[in-house]
Amino acid sequence: MPYRAISIISPEFGKIPLNVSSHEDEPNVIILETNQPFGTIKWTISNYKKFNLWHATYQIKQPVRLIISINKQYLGFLFVLKNRLQYYLKGLSSIVVEEHQYDLFYAPSIQLEYNFDSKTYIICGFNYSTSSFKVWSNVFKPLKSLITSVNSKVPYRLRNTPANSTPRMIVPLFNMLQCNYSGLLKKRFLSIKTSEITFYALQNADYRKLEFETEYEEIKRMLDVKEYLLNNLTNPGTTHQIALRFGLNDFKLKKSFKSVFGTSIYAFLLEERLLNAQQAILETDLPLKQIAELAGYSELSPFSNAFKSKFGFSPSTLRKQIP
Repeated sequence: MPYRAISIISPEFGKIPLNVSSHEDEPNVIILETNQPFGTIKWTISNYKKFNLWHATYQIKQPVRLIISINKQYLGFLFVLKNRLQYYLKGLSSIVVEEHQYDLFYAPSIQLEYNFDSKTYIICGFNYSTSSFKVWSNVFKPLKSLITSVNSKVPYRLRNTPANSTPRMIVPLFNMLQCNYSGLLKKRFLSIKTSEITFYALQNADYRKLEFETEYEEIKRMLDVKEYLLNNLTNPGTTHQIALRFGLNDFKLKKSFKSVFGTSIYAFLLEERLLNAQQAILETDLPLKQIAELAGYSELSPFSNAFKSKFGFSPSTLRKQIP
């Protein structure tokens, strides 16, 4: 994850500046830090050809919401090592990951939203290259659905709920984060430990018995439906029209979509429109009324109410914090 691809914005404090440093003897390691009124953030990112290992510590003194954008695909794990964490990820539903749990997902790019309380959070994860992760699908067949989403560039979470970590994962994770090796020896050590943890994480989560009883072809069809919805957020048509497009009846479409993605089509469209509106506020100078119309609202007031209900702050409050 190149640091230039990363930006952090807080609706309360505006854009968060990041101080960048690196070690002379560790060119693959980048450290991003910031000290703000709400607390301090420190990311350590080790970049390698087949994967990135990242480790983040958030020492929060007052509740804050952070919107993190990373202009790079993410394919891999997020482990919560200290405190529970709730976050939204563009294209996926909100999830709560408890301490010593983990999430496995794919996103073409990251627009991540964290809700922090006044606590210390420790998070880490692996971001794999596509080719290196595909090897795991030969061992764990249900990963085929995840790989299909990668090929289609459609966000996808393999489980609707996080899985529990075990000592076989936690111990080597801390060994990696406290690694004193350097150079090629460090790279080989991290590579071995990453593969070890990935194996146990996939085995422990038991992806052979997915939470939904859906055949692979049905998952693939729902990925196609999701891609269609993402490409036609403003005018996807009625549920009946969408069902006809994909050779289904209304009931089958609704049931399968909810089974695979853990949310209804209506809730998915609403969340994606609001996330796109949030991104438009952050990245463009479009008037809020025009952004509301793009999100499917003819009036600014109901859009503002829906936006505040989801994110906890109004569109105008977010716009004022943009430098």
